[in-house]
Amino acid sequence: MRAGPGEKARHGLGWQAAQDTRPEKKTPRPLEQLLVRWRSSAHVKFGKQMIDGLLHCCRAVGAAIRARVDPHVDTVLSAVVFTVRRNFARRHVLAEARRHLLETLRGQEFTRGLDDYIAGRALADHTRQSTVPQPGRPTPTADQLFYTADFAAPDRWWIAGTDRKPPRESSRYERARVASLVVRNAIRAARTPPT
Repeated sequence: MRAGPGEKARHGLGWQAAQDTRPEKKTPRPLEQLLVRWRSSAHVKFGKQMIDGLLHCCRAVGAAIRARVDPHVDTVLSAVVFTVRRNFARRHVLAEARRHLLETLRGQEFTRGLDDYIAGRALADHTRQSTVPQPGRPTPTADQLFYTADFAAPDRWWIAGTDRKPPRESSRYERARVASLVVRNAIRAARTPPT
């Protein structure tokens, strides 16, 4: 009497059967094509006037939100980067600016150079250069410059001890998590219209 295939072999056979019977994936279309198709089908279903009116309202609301959020962005980004590292390069602020834009715009494409503009403004308004050019050495490039925030360093953050362990200083990653919550709350507060 022969034994059937083992569990690993059955799993492999099941996977192979799923692959063999799986329908072919559709060829992906460029986003521009999809947008044109979606817009024309929406016009047919709901009418051009209604769709254009909705777009106008959404753009107006988006502009109002950006106007309220914009003054807070550069300060908050500088504070976030400073929370994680005392000295930082432009690339660190730029990464935070991009993260902010992705969260705020929810995956929509942003204007080319907007991330650079926000990072540049944050560095110009809220930081001071900590890289000091040395005489007799080549002048550092923009990518080699380091900055520190132009406001007082926050107190050291301590995590309460558990299981009779003493308190410990927070890690970089724990500070980053708290700082990202600060960004989210600042953006949320700026979005909320004043009463």
